[in-house]
Amino acid sequence: MVRPRPQRLVVNNPCWLMGHPSSPPRRLPATWTYSTTNPFAVQVTFHVNSGPVTWLFARELLDDGCHATSGLADVKISPFSHEEIGDVVRIELTSPSGRAVVITKRDAVTDFLARTYEMTPAGTEAKLLPMDKWLSSVLSA
Repeated sequence: MVRPRPQRLVVNNPCWLMGHPSSPPRRLPATWTYSTTNPFAVQVTFHVNSGPVTWLFARELLDDGCHATSGLADVKISPFSHEEIGDVVRIELTSPSGRAVVITKRDAVTDFLARTYEMTPAGTEAKLLPMDKWLSSVLSA
């Protein structure tokens, strides 16, 4: 079987870091990446003063989180309405070094996802991976 040439989508999509509830959100530049070499995942790199911070999570989780609260443990995503920014997606990230809550415009996320689904329709992701790599990714999820 001949595999298609890998494709990559990179989008600069601003986010806002949520701090204390009484504080306004701070703008946080972010780069959203999708690659057919890892078709089940999306990558978001936040550009903070100390350097880039990258998170990788399931594309399906991001899609589900645009419509209803989704996720457990270290990544939780949910739709939200912010009084200043409008309809957003709230992304809560937790790691051993801390916790952050970022928001980004929901339309920007759904547009990004639509472009990823044009590259790799839902349900066809496994066809892009060698069987051993796919099986490993399923078993480690």
